[in-house]
Formats: sequence, C-alpha cells, structure tokens
Amino acid sequence: MKKNLILLAILGVLVQLGLSQSLVRLPLSLDNQNNYHIVFMAKDHCLALVNYTERKTMQFDNSKAYLLEGQIDKKNREYFAVHVLGAKDKKSIAQLDFSNCGVVLDQFENIVIVKSSVNQIQAHTPVPVQVEKISFSRLSAVAQSLTLTPKQKPVREDPQIRAMIDKVSADTCARMLRDLCGMYNRNARNEQWNDGCLVPYLKAKFEAYCDSVYLQPIPRFEAPNVIGIKIGKKYPNKKAFCLVGAHIDNIRNDDRTGAHRHHGAYDNGCGDVCFLEAARVMKDHDFENTVVFIGFNVEEHGIIGSKVFVDWMKEEGYKVIGGALTHDMLGIAPGNATSIAHTICTQNDGGEEFARQMEALGREYGYLVKVSRSTSTSLPTDTKHFWQNNIVASCGKGGKGGGQYHTAADSITDIFDSTWLANSIIPDVATLAHYAVPIASPIINGNVKHGMQALVTTREIAPNVFRIRFESTKMTKEISARIYTAKGTLVNTIPLVYTEQSFYEGEWNSKHSKQRSSGAGMYLITINTEQGSVISKVVLRY
Repeated sequence: MKKNLILLAILGVLVQLGLSQSLVRLPLSLDNQNNYHIVFMAKDHCLALVNYTERKTMQFDNSKAYLLEGQIDKKNREYFAVHVLGAKDKKSIAQLDFSNCGVVLDQFENIVIVKSSVNQIQAHTPVPVQVEKISFSRLSAVAQSLTLTPKQKPVREDPQIRAMIDKVSADTCARMLRDLCGMYNRNARNEQWNDGCLVPYLKAKFEAYCDSVYLQPIPRFEAPNVIGIKIGKKYPNKKAFCLVGAHIDNIRNDDRTGAHRHHGAYDNGCGDVCFLEAARVMKDHDFENTVVFIGFNVEEHGIIGSKVFVDWMKEEGYKVIGGALTHDMLGIAPGNATSIAHTICTQNDGGEEFARQMEALGREYGYLVKVSRSTSTSLPTDTKHFWQNNIVASCGKGGKGGGQYHTAADSITDIFDSTWLANSIIPDVATLAHYAVPIASPIINGNVKHGMQALVTTREIAPNVFRIRFESTKMTKEISARIYTAKGTLVNTIPLVYTEQSFYEGEWNSKHSKQRSSGAGMYLITINTEQGSVISKVVLRY
C-alpha cells in the first residue's frame, strides 16, 4: 500500500512537471522557434511557453534563450508587456525603475515584462507607456513576424529620420498650441479671426518651413485651406506627394467676455500642432518626394475644406504616397497615457499595407502606434473624403479630452500635456519622412565619385555631449572626425569606430584635445574621405 502511494506521488509529480509551463524569451533568429508556443512578438524577440521537456533542452543565456519564470500562474496572475514610449535603446530602459509597477520579469528592446495589473502599472509608471496584456493564446511566429507585405521594404532606422525625431520639442508644441488657443475665434464664419488672424499665422509658419505656400479658396467662405509645400528634389514634377494635415477651424464663439470661450485645444488645436511641428523639424532636410502640409478649413460647417482639396486631387490626377496622415481631436493625455492611436480604412487599396508600415515604423523608432482597422468609409471628419475616394488615410485620434470638445472646457489649461502631444507627433514624422525618402547630405569641398553616398549626423546625448555618426556605402578602414571652430581653428580629433551596416560612431564631450572645455558657440564637424569631405555643425550652450 505504502509502495503504491509512493508510486502515485511520483506519478503526480511527473504529471505536474509535464503540465507545468515556463515563460521564456527567444530571439526571432532562432531556427526552430516555430516549434514553440509563441504568445508575444516584438521586433527582434518573442515570448514562448515551454513545457518541462522543452525547457531541459534549452541553453539559457541572453543570445539563445532567457528564462523569465519557471512556472507561470495564468489563473491567479496577469502578465503584461509594457512598451516604453520614446525609449531609443536598451540602455535608456535599464535606467528606469519599474519596480513599483509589479514584479519585473524581463527588460528588452523598449519593453518591460511585468506581473501586475493595469491600474498598478498606470499608477506607478515613471514614463509614458502602452500596456499590452499577454493572453497566452498561441501565435504563429512566422505570421506575426512578417509585418510587411511583399510590396513593403523592411524598416531600418534612418539617421536623418532619427535626427528629425530628436528635434520634436514639447516646448515648441506648447507654444504653438497657446498661439492657436489665444486667438479669440478660429471659426470659419468669423473673417476677422479666421481669415484675418489664423490664416496669416499658418501662412507665416509655412513660409519659414516650406518652399511655397498656397491658399486654396473654399466656395462661400472667406476661409481658405492653407497649404505648405516642400518640393521633392528628385521628383519635383511627380503627380504624387506625402501629406499630413488637420482641420484648423473651431466652433462658433459668441462670448467676447472670455468666460465661455471655446479655445479648441482638443478640437482641433492639437491636430494643427502636429502638421506644424512636422514641418518645422523637416525643414532643414531634403527629400526625393514632395511633402504637403495642409490646414483644412471649414470642417465645423460640413467638412468642406477637405472635400475641396480631395476633389482637386481627383480632377488634377494627384496621388498620395503611402497614405495621408490626418488628425482630429488627437487628444491631450496625462503622463501615463498608453496609446498613440490611428484609424485606417482597410477597404481602401493599400490600407492594410500602410497600417502595417506605420506599426513597423513605430517599433523601429521606439514609439508604439496602435492602428485600428476600419471596414467603413464613414467618419465625421476630414479623413472620410479620402476614404470615400479610395485614398489611403489615417486618422490620429484619442487620449483625454473627448467629453470637452465643443465646450468651453476645451482649453489648454484643463487638458493639456505637451509631452504627450510631442510623443504623438513622432510617429507622424517617422511615417512622413519614410515615404518622402530623405536625401543624404551632399559631399562638399571634394569631388564626388560615382556611387558614393555619405551622411554625417550628430545627436546631443547629454548636455554638450554629442554622438557623431557617419554612414558611407564605401568601406573605410580608419576614419575620424575633426572638430573646428567657426573661424577654422582645429579643436579636437575624434576617432570613429565601425559598428555595423556601414556606420561609424564616436562621441565628442565638447572638450579640446588638451581636455580644456570649449566655449559656447557653433562648431564644425568635418570627416575627410577619399571621395571628399562631409561637414555637419553643432552648437554648444552653457
């Protein structure tokens, strides 16, 4: 009897071991990943449930497999993938403390895996995040990892696009939104403020950021569409362009006392800031394709301005490259916001392709984009005219503020968060620049040989500390960056180390070669190659 009980106990243990499941992280490069029960996919990694037998065959280290938890408790605990919005690398995540959010199991890419609850994560997260619950239902590793259709090119970080993203400023966004909300009335029927104040304001911005400006008349209204055009350097005459826009008018405001003013921060000042800030950060870069920044007028009186524009596109035979980025009531979220939301109609030809590309770009540049697929072409905003004419377009929408629109509570003071707004603009910049195709900075002070392309970018990674990154299609054994003052005095020489995929990197701490601090002002960074010299500039501030 005792022997039988012992055998039953051993059998029970063996059954338990066979039924128990462990949670592991695997690299997507692993040849046999499809043999496992994949429950979560990231850019370069996946999470899988493995049984006791599978676990015994694994080698656990960061390059092959990493054990998150020996025995998961799906019944009593919830598991979440916390996507850190704005994280550019693993190092930046490692510096953040998520211990108050729950039990931290793993950190990789821009993701933290925790056992917790949504409320606890949102209450204690140190930075803006998007929270995704891990359901443990099986995914197809191959299907999930192939986020691009055959027509799409794989996304690899472009140094120029990264440089544009790094220029997006929460302070600038706040200043622009205050300018817009400070206008007494942006209603399309108020000529004094719409045509007399709002339109000149946008026109001046576009004149500073773009190559040309066009005021497109709208019948029966003295309130035109305001269009800024950045002409493509490679295809200036192509009847296709990239586009970002939002409606610029707000509802009627008859209260001159200011007590019940409709500032229109949520509807739609935030949307306007999106295309203005995108134009600003892209102004110093050249692109193959033309980029159009547009403020649609007369939306609050029948969504007329966007219809006028789309009708003009059809009549003239113009196309949108990729998809149009539009915004209406984008939202002003608190610091623990968890979504940068866009909606795309997949009934339009190319809609699903554009949705996947936006998601892939968001992952590559560290800002998770949540794309909702719609099968309807009806939406009470400018986006609908694109959808109803089979033109791919996204509508950026979401966040706090939904109950305040069209009321006096729609103000900058009540619901505004400049960091959230800036983070919402970054996916736009990445998507817009990706389809516009940045042109590498020209090589100057030298003869450019056929087939040679080079690009140098600088990024301030700490106060007055700059990372220098040089990209060249020609392999060079030794390369260095020379730092000069604006008057041509040599300050320092920084060796650049080859990293991967034709990139060379180094850092300058703003000091002279003798470790003396350099003074405030502009400095030139010059990289000499056999094909010529590439020059960039940085500004030291003290």
